[in-house]
Amino acid sequence: MRPFAFRRFARKAATVSCGALFAAALAALPQPASALVWDWRFETDDDPEVEARGAFVTTDVPDAQGFYTILGVTGERNNVAINGLIPTGSPVPGNCLDVVTCFTSDNLLRLEDDDGQLTTHGFGVSFEDGTYANYFFASFLQPATYLEFYSVAPFDLLPPDTLGGDSELPGKFEADLRLDPVPGPLPAAGAMMAFGWARKLRRRQRAVR
Repeated sequence: MRPFAFRRFARKAATVSCGALFAAALAALPQPASALVWDWRFETDDDPEVEARGAFVTTDVPDAQGFYTILGVTGERNNVAINGLIPTGSPVPGNCLDVVTCFTSDNLLRLEDDDGQLTTHGFGVSFEDGTYANYFFASFLQPATYLEFYSVAPFDLLPPDTLGGDSELPGKFEADLRLDPVPGPLPAAGAMMAFGWARKLRRRQRAVR
């Protein structure tokens, strides 16, 4: 079990401010021929205060359970930028009970649902300061809630109920579709940037006249 109070419960499925910069970050994400773009956020209600938010790029077709696969993520947590998505089937560093038992991410997301938009595996991200986080839906708790497992170095295995530098906090998670499916090889972010530059060009042309 995890070294926190929440780890007393076994998981059922265990095993920037500038629009142009934001668009450029999205453009760097992997894009299939057609994709969906979502806005997401996770916030805690009490201290310590956590505010994480950003954007996802996902496949445009859900699986039989209604889940889309997250292909890339941008954003920040408490003003620290996200710099990567943890690959499907991998844990964030420090999120293991032993060398063979880890809490892995499945990178699945669905529209609002009473059973949660994320699974008990959720998605994992890395941050520029060398920390990591796994966001997931703890359906095994009563009441069910979203959790953020936040991991800091050193990423040693900790005995149960040892806090260390990590944390596992309940909070609110939401993800909303922001754009319709993006056809063709041009990513949504590229279209957004082109639209912005076109507006600037039109302003300059008016000024010249």
